Amino acid sequence: MAEYNVLLFTPKHEDEHTKNIKAFVELVSAAPELNGKIDYQSYYWHRIGNFTKLGVGSKNRETKNRLHESIVPFAKAYIKYKQIKSGASMYANFYAIRSIEAACIKAYQTVNIEKLLPKDFDQAAQEAKNKLGEGAAYQAGIKLNSLRAFLIEHKMIKPFEWKSPFSKPKDKKDLTGEAGQAYRENKMPDEEAIMAMAEIFSKNVTLLSLRDIF
Repeated sequence: MAEYNVLLFTPKHEDEHTKNIKAFVELVSAAPELNGKIDYQSYYWHRIGNFTKLGVGSKNRETKNRLHESIVPFAKAYIKYKQIKSGASMYANFYAIRSIEAACIKAYQTVNIEKLLPKDFDQAAQEAKNKLGEGAAYQAGIKLNSLRAFLIEHKMIKPFEWKSPFSKPKDKKDLTGEAGQAYRENKMPDEEAIMAMAEIFSKNVTLLSLRDIF
């Protein structure tokens, strides 16, 4: 019986997505570095952030805690591009990249940016919820949606709708009940400190020490 090679057909749109990602990575990696202390090949970019897994501390530099190699080229290009465009802090964008990596590694053992689907973003949000605090997870959700929009705009993935599942955390000062009251009271100086301040302001400035004036 004749043997035949396995044929794998790649739809044209998927092929274009892969080409666009490759072109993006090549363009950004060739651009000047963000600052003189950055080595593009490093996983640790000075004053920008680290390409490490979700939940790993900033000082932890064990090799096993780096992002999976399948996402690193895109992750570096994406962070560098966003930093060049905005100049803002990248911490929440790192949350999004790390969350996507965690979700894909769990599901597929690798990351294929061009094949991302709504379910991958759902799982990424869940990973953020599991590993980050409430506020950080909320920020991760915002940047996951920004990542989705970026990929669609630049024709790197098939368009789809997705919404972050996280609501903005309530400010603790606005909480009601015992928890809110305790938080507000904890922010107030104690009675002794208030009386000391009142005494300082009641005296003539010539009677105050340098410490009191300060």
